[in-house]
Amino acid sequence: MPRPDDNEYLSEDQAHALWRRAAQLQAEAADRREDRTRLLAAGEAVADAAIHVSDVEQAGQEAGIAPEFIRLARAETFADGSKPMSPRWERAADLLVGTDRRVIEVTRTFASPPHRVLDTVGRVFPANPYYLNLIETLGEPAAGGVMIFDITRRSEAATSFSWDMMLADIKQLLLMIRPSSERENATDAVLVASLNYARRLNLGLGVVVTAVASSGGAAAGAAIGAGVLGLGALAVLPAAAAFGGVGALCMAGWRPMYRWGLGRGTRALEGLMRAIDLRLRTGGVIPGATTPDDPPA
Repeated sequence: MPRPDDNEYLSEDQAHALWRRAAQLQAEAADRREDRTRLLAAGEAVADAAIHVSDVEQAGQEAGIAPEFIRLARAETFADGSKPMSPRWERAADLLVGTDRRVIEVTRTFASPPHRVLDTVGRVFPANPYYLNLIETLGEPAAGGVMIFDITRRSEAATSFSWDMMLADIKQLLLMIRPSSERENATDAVLVASLNYARRLNLGLGVVVTAVASSGGAAAGAAIGAGVLGLGALAVLPAAAAFGGVGALCMAGWRPMYRWGLGRGTRALEGLMRAIDLRLRTGGVIPGATTPDDPPA
């Protein structure tokens, strides 16, 4: 996995993409967009062909984008296979999975200061049933820094949470915590899972499955029409087309399966945030207790 360092440079396109995503993250958190933020995120000209990442953060900050959202946008592409695809393949992935959604994002405000939330994260994330492994940090963890966690894939750590992460094709989680902008002694938290890897994986599998089903189905239709049913040459064509429609059915069935996986992943991340809140409110003295917003069993 690429590691951030002092020698990291971005192309102009990468810088603009980073600003756009960071502006989106901040707008969602604060429900606002400033004029300079919109101008910068839209792609105002930058003179240098390669821009140091610190300059990108500084320019974003001057445009009203908080540094923590720049870091969060950067971290979304750190995992292996998590960098966005070319626009052409992104459009193909949109068509296959039926959505252009790039992340699962869960936010929550905890009625505790950041240092307590960070301590609770350190107790909840590595423990059963989550087994999350901290592998990198960007910035100060309790002051808007981004923590990057790997999903444990070991068989001994197989739990309902790891299963849900596998169904959603999520490899890593990003967590940003910072002092609440609206409440004293409270903490705003953003938990993010990039879907770039999931989209890339599903596109690759979808292309293969659809191609095999389409070509194999058409061949099977032609063989059955000509050999088994004894149809003439003109009648073979509709039979081949009918069996070739298997490829279209595969593609149509992919979308609900993908949405189902995303739903499982989203609910699992919401449950993880509830577990942090529960631990903060009870100190972990009531193992297995549920919060009021937990769904019924």
